[in-house]
Amino acid sequence: MGGIPTGWPNGSSRGGRPLGVVNAGIGGNRLLSDSPVYGEKGLSRFRRDVLERPGVRTVIVMDGVNDLAAWNETGPVTARQIIEGLRALIGAAHARGIRVVGGTIMPMKGSAAYTGSGERIRDEVNRWIRGGGAYDSVVDFDRVVDDRGRIRALYDSGDHIHLNDTGYRAIADAVDLNTL
Repeated sequence: MGGIPTGWPNGSSRGGRPLGVVNAGIGGNRLLSDSPVYGEKGLSRFRRDVLERPGVRTVIVMDGVNDLAAWNETGPVTARQIIEGLRALIGAAHARGIRVVGGTIMPMKGSAAYTGSGERIRDEVNRWIRGGGAYDSVVDFDRVVDDRGRIRALYDSGDHIHLNDTGYRAIADAVDLNTL
């Protein structure tokens, strides 16, 4: 999850004004359940990390991959649960006048987190993100980095779930600044 305080990494601006970025992402964090290692679930953090920050106009929500992970000790989740969690974030942001850009869940085949059922859920959630109409706009991170269900080798950090610097640049470049 990210909100919008100074200088987009590539020096871009919208309407001649610099865009600020707050990166409130936490590696390992989940949307639906707290973690003893990675902290509060996204549904709880969203108010503090996005809604209570002054001046936030837009948030990019890219959440759910860790809910699908094979090592998720809270047990399996469903696409419906993830979608309802995302709907809750969207509704809370819209109630505050904040635009919401949905980011698709990126591939994880080959990683320790991968399961076949998680992949089916990821596909279903991504179909909803792309076509559900709940977001103000969508950035398809999955399509940017995907190579048949895996992260493209060019973008893979080596663990098959996290991007390297080139991969993070690729998804940053995929964000249409006019949607912010």
